[in-house]
Amino acid sequence: MGAKYKLEKREIIDISFWTWIPNVSVGPFRFGTPITNYLKRYSLCDGDEYNTLTYPDLKLKSLQSEGFEKMNQYIIPTYDSAFTVYTTSGVIDEFRLETYLFYNCQDIIMTSIEEAMEIIGRSDYDDERTEEVIDEIQRVFYFYDLGLSLWTQDGVVVTAFCDDGTRWNPNR
Repeated sequence: MGAKYKLEKREIIDISFWTWIPNVSVGPFRFGTPITNYLKRYSLCDGDEYNTLTYPDLKLKSLQSEGFEKMNQYIIPTYDSAFTVYTTSGVIDEFRLETYLFYNCQDIIMTSIEEAMEIIGRSDYDDERTEEVIDEIQRVFYFYDLGLSLWTQDGVVVTAFCDDGTRWNPNR
């Protein structure tokens, strides 16, 4: 069995400066770079192992068991953040953020979808879907060219996924 992660022993990282640059980066993490560049500096831990130990009652499945053999996730275990870095073959290709996502010095998380669209300078989205997430229904709004999907619950952005604009874009 792997090491147990004790959050109180980890460095607390102030991620409020982690600004999203569409198709380029979130904070210091750049799309297309090896995850090994960041593992020690940011105390990243294996996301599947962390989730299994932290949320045993949810019985979350690993990415590999879901059919993503070459994909891994890494988490920065802090008190104030839910920030996941996804890699394919060891290279960063996507982020999931549940606490902060700054763009133009404004946080998108916990805003209405209308406010979020105003922040990113959009009057419309490219696609919209409904997804079930752990027994909750969420509406997902896609902005393909920005590499951004905003997941909302009751009209409020609760999660953002960011990529380099190619990962989920049906036009590329």
